[in-house]
Amino acid sequence: MNLLVVDDEFFVAEGLANMLRYENLEIDEIFSAYSAQMAQDIISRHEISILITDVEMPEMSGMDLLRWVKKHDLNIRTILLTGHKKFEYAYEAVELGVLSYLVKPVDKEKLKRTLSEAIEAHQKEQGFEKWWKNLPKEETEALLKNETQNDTVALVKRLIRENIELPELGRTFLAGKVFLNEDYLSYIFHEKSGETLKSYITGERIRRVRELLVMTDYTLEVIAEKAGFCDVVYMRKVFKKQVGVTPNQYRAEYGKLPRG
Repeated sequence: MNLLVVDDEFFVAEGLANMLRYENLEIDEIFSAYSAQMAQDIISRHEISILITDVEMPEMSGMDLLRWVKKHDLNIRTILLTGHKKFEYAYEAVELGVLSYLVKPVDKEKLKRTLSEAIEAHQKEQGFEKWWKNLPKEETEALLKNETQNDTVALVKRLIRENIELPELGRTFLAGKVFLNEDYLSYIFHEKSGETLKSYITGERIRRVRELLVMTDYTLEVIAEKAGFCDVVYMRKVFKKQVGVTPNQYRAEYGKLPRG
């Protein structure tokens, strides 16, 4: 697998790249770039598995580069570097699938740990792909047949995450998206996941609220809207029941953690 380090400061990019070359990491080649445009060129010519990029760069930022990666549907695990402890793009970074963001100057051991996680995830994915390709055709067809319902449940879960801000998100909405009868969809979802559609959606709404409480300074009214709750009073009630504390208490406790 290949790694790309991007920073508009030449010595920072080369310093990180050289440091990582001397580490005992299972990486084939480490590239360095000094702008997002240069990074795009390298990504276009080489298969990059892991990307470490600075956020604050002129003309095209690290977030712009990340949006470009997502737009082209590239399977690249990303670690962001920022010079500010308060990282205003933290929520969007989570949405774009960033593994982690580190504050500069980068802590060497923390970077190594984060990279190890990225490498392990990549290796597991490669191992699964190799196993799948080597399966006999009969076994592949049998697995695909048995996994049809599991795939439907996985799709529904993805649709829930992608549409969590919609108050109308429910079994009618989801059944229309996957072209199934509402009762049948509810049945297979409960059968395969072990919980009802309603409880899963509520859990995902609360997960979004927790993320926003910790990673943003949004008001509770804005958070309720972004998590798909009809109003902030109902959100407070559900949150207290699910988490055991109020949203403000949760933010006071966990919002003290570094947010970028």
